[in-house]
Amino acid sequence: MRWDSHEVAELECRNRAPVAARCWLPQVVVPDGMEHDGVVGWVLVMAVREPVRCADVQFDIAGEERTTEVDQSVGEVRSAAMRPDAAVDNADPVTIRCSEIIDEPLLLPDLCQPVFARLHGTSSPCTSQDNRKEVEDRQGALVMASLVIHTDRRSGGAERRGLPVTLEIVPLRPVDKGLERALADAVDSGSLEPAVAYRLIEADIDTLPLLLEAARTIRERRSGRTVTYSRKVFLPLTNLCRDQCAYCTFVRRPSDPRAHTMTPEEVLAVAEAGRAAGCKEALFSLGDKPELRYASYRAWLAARGYARTIEYLRDMCALVLERTGLLPHANPGVMTEDDIALLRPVTASMGLMLETISERLLERGGAHRGCPDKVPAVRLETIEAAGRLRVPFTTGILIGIGETSHERVDSLYAIRALQDRYGHIQEVIVQNFRRKSDIRMRDWPEPTLLDMLRTLAVARLILGTTTAVQAPPNLMPDGYDLYLLAGLDDWGGVSPVTRDFINPERAWPHLRELKERTERLGFTLRERLAVYPEYVRQGDTFLDPAIREQVAGMVDAGGLVPPEKELW
Repeated sequence: MRWDSHEVAELECRNRAPVAARCWLPQVVVPDGMEHDGVVGWVLVMAVREPVRCADVQFDIAGEERTTEVDQSVGEVRSAAMRPDAAVDNADPVTIRCSEIIDEPLLLPDLCQPVFARLHGTSSPCTSQDNRKEVEDRQGALVMASLVIHTDRRSGGAERRGLPVTLEIVPLRPVDKGLERALADAVDSGSLEPAVAYRLIEADIDTLPLLLEAARTIRERRSGRTVTYSRKVFLPLTNLCRDQCAYCTFVRRPSDPRAHTMTPEEVLAVAEAGRAAGCKEALFSLGDKPELRYASYRAWLAARGYARTIEYLRDMCALVLERTGLLPHANPGVMTEDDIALLRPVTASMGLMLETISERLLERGGAHRGCPDKVPAVRLETIEAAGRLRVPFTTGILIGIGETSHERVDSLYAIRALQDRYGHIQEVIVQNFRRKSDIRMRDWPEPTLLDMLRTLAVARLILGTTTAVQAPPNLMPDGYDLYLLAGLDDWGGVSPVTRDFINPERAWPHLRELKERTERLGFTLRERLAVYPEYVRQGDTFLDPAIREQVAGMVDAGGLVPPEKELW
């Protein structure tokens, strides 16, 4: 099966005005020789803003009106024709069962196992009259659907391909009233109590719609319907590091033929290629203090007149800034206040992922065993030092590396505390661990889309409107657009020139695709710089004079890249 595109289906109700609803139907290509019936693919969720009775539903798919017949006894709606782009010959009709609804489309494969189990190999109705009556009376609940591939054999042995689509009623249990009130209070006040956050980070199917709605409300209060990204070039200055994280595929030892430290000529060549492709940000990413571990690397630095990597990084940032006009964002690992002060005149922003507040992961068997720079207190001190120096800063959490759900929450509160004190954290990343074949954690379970949605939503509630919430689209390629339903308002840096050297097997989406998938959910995608608009507006406080002058010539009145300078 291949997911080629998404088509939009408009849901309308008979004898009344159209309901604001959309359902994203992935195009499916059935492999030749497929001989089984069964449920495959993702869950589709259809959203309307008021309850809909089964008998009221009709579809208009891809602009072609479909007539429907309704079986009142089971609430079943049968479409007279298949979707035109599904490569179907004499296909069976589409079966749709109406259900409870939320106010935006949602894709939740992790919640669908009970539905899949009932639907596997059959299209028989599973919906009771009582459930349908409950659906008619309730608003703001959840719709699930599954894609079913149906195949059989026609005369002559030719394969008949069908794509039935089944929408199943999944009644939701009432949400705990205390939790519902706590969510409403969080939306009103912009703050969330830890005890509530601990419950929400494990939200079940019944609570999830309310959690996502609350996160979206706060996000729209901060950013409206605008989602941002930075067009960047990735500069892996050195892949040597003194740490040995169990999930890292970026770092190499000096004896590895893939170990490499970029020369000034290489740095400049990649930066110039980025400028030619319309990039405005130069992301410098590198291992943490490799000179403290490797004598051969110390000799490499000394031969070029440097004692420390941070000094070499400083000169490479200056080189890129002066020769290309790209704005450097430096991510060199743990830094002292003096290190940050050294970089500040030649960078627009800096970053360090907190990753987690958990010290357990430093113990034997933990993801951070043997990593002196992953001590949470040390990383928090770097973030705080950047605040004291008024540096626009990026931080975030890495989920799925052995931390508990409560530790995720605690990490987010630690970030919020620093933001409340210094106001310098411009974005918080929620990044999901992905397995790789050459890491110690290659058999470790990965976070699901549900994990990401819950964590993003709780992050938005904890952080409020104080900062952007970001997640990498390339690490969840089939479902990243749904992050927009959980409070996300930034996609981070996306490069049209270089790969993601931290996750090299995960290509960034093409910017045109990112734009289309963002707009399909009703948002506007805009390009930003390595420094966010609110910090552009406070440039006297947060930017070195030379950087401030450079930035001023690159943005419009709102602090974003002018639309006429965006390249798609």
